[in-house]
Amino acid sequence: MTNQGNGQYIAEYRVINQRTAATRWVLATGHVFFDNGLPVRMVGTVRDITESMEAAERLRESERRFRILAESLPQMVWMNDADGRTEYASGRWKEYFGISDPQQAWDTKVHPDDFGPIMAAWGKHLAAKMPFRHEVRLRGKDGTYRWHYSIAEPVKNEQGETVKWIGALTDIDDQKTFAEKLEREVAERTRELAAANAELTRSNHDLQQFAHVTSHDLQEPLRKIKIFTGLLQNESNCVLSGQGLVYLGKVRHATERMQAMIDGVLTYSKVRGDGQNVETVDLNAIMANVCNDLEVLVEQKNARIKTEPLPTLAGSPVLLQQLFYNLISNAIKFGKPDVPPLVAVRSLPAGSGAVAVEVADNGIGFEPEYAERIFDTFVRLNPKDAYEGTGLGLALCRRIVERHGGTVRATATPEKGAVITVTLPLRQVSDII
Repeated sequence: MTNQGNGQYIAEYRVINQRTAATRWVLATGHVFFDNGLPVRMVGTVRDITESMEAAERLRESERRFRILAESLPQMVWMNDADGRTEYASGRWKEYFGISDPQQAWDTKVHPDDFGPIMAAWGKHLAAKMPFRHEVRLRGKDGTYRWHYSIAEPVKNEQGETVKWIGALTDIDDQKTFAEKLEREVAERTRELAAANAELTRSNHDLQQFAHVTSHDLQEPLRKIKIFTGLLQNESNCVLSGQGLVYLGKVRHATERMQAMIDGVLTYSKVRGDGQNVETVDLNAIMANVCNDLEVLVEQKNARIKTEPLPTLAGSPVLLQQLFYNLISNAIKFGKPDVPPLVAVRSLPAGSGAVAVEVADNGIGFEPEYAERIFDTFVRLNPKDAYEGTGLGLALCRRIVERHGGTVRATATPEKGAVITVTLPLRQVSDII
């Protein structure tokens, strides 16, 4: 009981209901009247406050559990009243800052560059009763700053009024440092890639210049060599010995190989240099044109080309014609001496949005370890005196396929043949490739 000194009194106590044996909390207030210093009468009221007392007890128990939890967390946890005044801070505050007063920590331990922004943000969210999120550098008791992620959530009563704020500070310095390091590394790699791209652009330009020089400066003397060796051969049939004619024939043959090499280099360089319009291409029509172009070679080698129905796709007719011409002519060229070449072309399932075309032959094949190397430039697996070629045919094929956004792979068994599988998308993302 509290005596107000003027006869007024206030008292909180429990009563027991005699009928139900239930215990209830009551608040008694009133006035005591005195006569000659002795109490003669008391007037007052008794009000049931059980619900409010139980609610207060639940709140105290909730706060007790909250503090137990807060003290067990690695974060610095705090609780403010509705106006932002600190009511509680976990032991992590003193552990990190060396002081237990959160308000002092905020005033003295925030990095100067971060103080203004975070206080402005906190004031804004405090007024709006909105959840708070912010990154800030805080100085520990060792004098070093570390990045922390600050969060705060408003706690509302049943009427939706904000009565408290609960927040936490999480150390994110290691993650922040790693992210900054990663950003620097990404920026450095970006610069390196930009430099590499510039170098690649320069190299491509040089390749184009080389192709131009090749087409003009090299081919002209080569044509003269062919012309004059032909004239010499015609004029010297009755002068040169048999061995001399053999030597002259070797010169002409070497000249023709050099011409083929130059033409191959030119074709290879132009695949990347010239933009090609994308059209709807019927691969059956492409194959018909290829077979027609290879008619003389097919007759010479007694070869047979077997083609199954092929799909229609988007691409460059010129490049696709070059692709399948090279694949089939290569398959015929590398046939076994005593076996007529057989080339089989068919379409295979390749998943949604793509098509696979297989070119299989019965030729000499190759060892499995060369399956990737055969697509490199100037790679020859067989002696040039046995099989003619520049080493650019399959390299050109891969470049054409990749330009269309596809892939190419090879499998083979020595003396049993090879299989080249080209996978191409049915659609192109651009009108120019």
